[in-house]
Amino acid sequence: MKLSAVSCLLLAISTSAPSTGLKAKQIKNLVTFGDSYTDITWAGDGGVPWPIYARDYVTMHTLTYSYPDRYWSAERNTTQWSNFMKELSLSGNALTKLMLTVLAPTLHGAHIGIFDQHALFSEMYNNPSAYLNGIAPLNVTGTISSCVFKVGQDLGETGDCTTVTDPKEQDSYLWYDELHPSEQADRIVAREIAAVIKGDKRKWTTWLS
Repeated sequence: MKLSAVSCLLLAISTSAPSTGLKAKQIKNLVTFGDSYTDITWAGDGGVPWPIYARDYVTMHTLTYSYPDRYWSAERNTTQWSNFMKELSLSGNALTKLMLTVLAPTLHGAHIGIFDQHALFSEMYNNPSAYLNGIAPLNVTGTISSCVFKVGQDLGETGDCTTVTDPKEQDSYLWYDELHPSEQADRIVAREIAAVIKGDKRKWTTWLS
């Protein structure tokens, strides 16, 4: 299974002396640049909302390319699609890091960090027992909600759909459907980003300033 994810950019504005990374209670304002899955659009303290740029879905994996589904039912080369999406994501992440490394010194008072969602999801995929905690067998290739379509079937129609309804079993899955992470995966991402915001050191975040 090929896995690809777009990194999330964290931009923190602080009033303290310049340093690399964050310390506890140092953030004055926070901006994330990611997607509809990780965006923060309103300040938690009721302050001024920051504009958020939705770049892409955080995770794209071969489930969406391995069979015709609710998102795409046209015929395609599954292997080619999977490899192409991985190349796009990894190349985009690398270019983003290079450009931000150059930009960071010019933004005085700002701390720029890259939260590597690709690495985190790869870790969850390869070591699910450390992250998934449902009562069903751990599952990183199937989905909680799946809909199989026939090749070329109208997406407005209903496919052959199945859903895991028990919440305790759902927490055994890495993916909710053919495109989106599960609620348990969401919790892991939220936990890691929240820790960074509090000033904790996390291996998924690289601070450029």
